Amino acid sequence: MSVLFIIGLLRLRKISAPFNILVFLIGLGVASDLFSRFLVIQFRSGLAGYHIYLPLQYLFITIFYSFYLKNKFWFTYSPLLILIFSIINTLFFQSVWSVPSNVVLISSLIFVIYSLLTFKYLLSDVSSSTSLVRLDIFWCNAIIAAYFTCIFFCWSFYNFFLRHNIAATVFTNTIYYANYIYYFTLGISIYLNSKKERKLIW
Repeated sequence: MSVLFIIGLLRLRKISAPFNILVFLIGLGVASDLFSRFLVIQFRSGLAGYHIYLPLQYLFITIFYSFYLKNKFWFTYSPLLILIFSIINTLFFQSVWSVPSNVVLISSLIFVIYSLLTFKYLLSDVSSSTSLVRLDIFWCNAIIAAYFTCIFFCWSFYNFFLRHNIAATVFTNTIYYANYIYYFTLGISIYLNSKKERKLIW
C-alpha cells in the first residue's frame, strides 16, 4: 500500500483530478495503518483509528464520485452528515475502543450505490466500440462495488456471529485479503489513468 502511494505521488501530474483523490485515499489508508499500529503499542488497541479514518474515507470517495455523478447538494453535505453521525455513534453507541460498524455499514451501502449509478452511466454513455475494461473508471468502480459489498455483508454477519458465540474467522480473513485486492486494483486504475489523458464521460 505504501508503494502504491509513493508511485501515485510521483505520477501525480500525469493523473486526472478525480484519480488524484484516489492517490490521497491510498495515502489515508497508509496513515491510518501507521496510526493504528501506534495505538496498539500505546493502548493495546488500534480500533480508535477507525473512528477518524471512516469519515475521512467517506469524504475522499464522495469527492471522487462528485466528478462523475450529478447531485451537488448530496455531495456537498453528505460528508458532514456522516461526520455528525460518526461522532454521535462514538459518543453513545460504539465507543472509541470498539469498531464503528454502524458507520461502516452505512458508508459501505452508499459507496455501492455510487458505483451502481456510475455503471449505469458507463453502460449508457460509453461508445459500443470502447472496451470497458480499458477504462480506468471501470476498474476503480468495479473494485469499489465488490469491496464494499463484501465489507457490508462481512460486518453484518460478523456482529451476528459474535452475539451467538460463533467463530467469525472466515469473515476476518475475507476482509484481510479483500483489502489487498482493493488497493491493488485501485493501483491498476490509477496506472491506466496516468498512461492516457482522459476527459470526463458526462
